[in-house]
Amino acid sequence: VLASIRNPSYQAAISSVLPRDSLTRASGLVGLSQGVLSLIVPVMAGVLMASFGLRGIVMIQIPVVIGGGLAVFGAFSRSRNTVERRDGAARPGFLNGFVSGLFPAFAFLRKEPLMKWLLVYIVVHDGMLALASSMLTPLILSTHDSTTVGLVTSVGAAGGLAGSLPLVVANPQKRLMFCLLIF
Repeated sequence: VLASIRNPSYQAAISSVLPRDSLTRASGLVGLSQGVLSLIVPVMAGVLMASFGLRGIVMIQIPVVIGGGLAVFGAFSRSRNTVERRDGAARPGFLNGFVSGLFPAFAFLRKEPLMKWLLVYIVVHDGMLALASSMLTPLILSTHDSTTVGLVTSVGAAGGLAGSLPLVVANPQKRLMFCLLIF
């Protein structure tokens, strides 16, 4: 649910900052970075789990989460004055901005039925992917150790990495959907 809100916002932010001819390459770079992380992190998690057990993982995770939260808070507190509204109007609070942004979004979906069905497809696709991913770990752990889970997850992430790399290198401007399907 959070990813379905975060990901379009993230993509919209990228498209508002970069020139149009750089969007494909930027999308490929985002996919590439996610692929690299998805490739490395599961193997590291499997090795750490085998070495330190669940208690050790929790003891590592607590400072990492706190440090990450502090880094994000620091970045947002420093960038508060860097992003200004072009019309000069005051920014609404988070909740008011969220609620007031829902109405134009729903109006857009009513106006563009293709986008509505694309949204339905994304929700179903991501739900099925989450379901399969959550069942994969116990299935592998029933016959193998945690290091194997990390290895299998990393090998699966290699496909995402292999699909993003051509977008970065080729940066196709025409027949983009065809290229995306091939990659």
